[in-house]
Amino acid sequence: MRILTITSGGQISNGALLAAIQSAHGLADRGHEVSFLSPPNSFADKHVDRGRVQVINGNLNRWPLDELTRTRDWIEQNSIDIVHTHCSRANAFGVLLRRIYGIPVVATAHANKIQLHWCLNDHVVAVSDATRRFHIRRNLVPPWKISTLLNPIDTHRFHPISESERTAMRESLGLSQDSVLLSIVGNVIPRKGHIDAVRAVAKIASHVPTVRLAIIGRASEEDRRPLEHEASRLGVAENVLWLGHRDDAAVLMAATDILLCPSLDEPFGLVAPEALACEVPVIATAVGGFLTTIQDGETGYLVRPRSPGEIADAALQLVRNPSLRRCFGRRGRNWVMENLSPNAHFSALEATLHAVINKSLHRRKPKARTSFHPEKVA
Repeated sequence: MRILTITSGGQISNGALLAAIQSAHGLADRGHEVSFLSPPNSFADKHVDRGRVQVINGNLNRWPLDELTRTRDWIEQNSIDIVHTHCSRANAFGVLLRRIYGIPVVATAHANKIQLHWCLNDHVVAVSDATRRFHIRRNLVPPWKISTLLNPIDTHRFHPISESERTAMRESLGLSQDSVLLSIVGNVIPRKGHIDAVRAVAKIASHVPTVRLAIIGRASEEDRRPLEHEASRLGVAENVLWLGHRDDAAVLMAATDILLCPSLDEPFGLVAPEALACEVPVIATAVGGFLTTIQDGETGYLVRPRSPGEIADAALQLVRNPSLRRCFGRRGRNWVMENLSPNAHFSALEATLHAVINKSLHRRKPKARTSFHPEKVA
């Protein structure tokens, strides 16, 4: 297949962009000709492997139609079979390519937002059953037009580390041997529930004073300030480690005792299975993708949203029982290996793309292949 992947998004990474890049690379590695359209200097533009995927740039303007027309012309000149979109602006751009020019489009739903353009795609891939149900109920996507395909996890990157690596990482954070390290990974925004993690740590610290909460991810001053104020008010400012964005987040995660995912909503929640792959148990809210990726009482615990007390109680169970923590960790990695295999994921995605191409009423006649020149679309 000749596939054009389209993403929008800015210069900061998120789960949707990472999944889009992984998808493009994975399909290219399986022998497909994959091109990648994204805004210039965006995160995706900077991180796509140009040795595996052909890259073009465009600002994805939908009006006037100049860029849509240029993109349509490029698609026809390069005999693209299908377009695969990720992120809201790219999804809308793809729908217009389909509606105006008849190009078959598959959109991956990484978010739960009310946007009625979803039902206008040839097919929608939801990253969890909860997201699939949302788009059927709220965005009127016909059930036969949407399927669930969980994001794959790179278990070569996310894996347990040696005791010496673990010790070195924890020492670099200034932790003592008896410290308990909880981590929350992801950009600091209200939806991720960082405030509940801070409040939970205050409750845990009354029983385990050596507990530390590592906040890993970018934080604006506006989003960080109320968390710092709350930690200070609760007397646990010194228990909170602000680590910011880290290129070694996978090692940091593997050096963690427990990962916290207190999100108020989470279509998939990539960091949870990544932690499981590192043999780290997870305490997550019972929402979205966590309902699938976390086996309550086996690989971690599910708690109600906005319930720092439940987070604290669950964490204390694991803190006080290291053997249970290790057991949960081993089960978690086994579950990821069995259920989130990249090979199975890309086989299923291939089948979906092939089916859409074969069924599309607007399938274009084959054109002679043309050489690719990575020039700007706009």
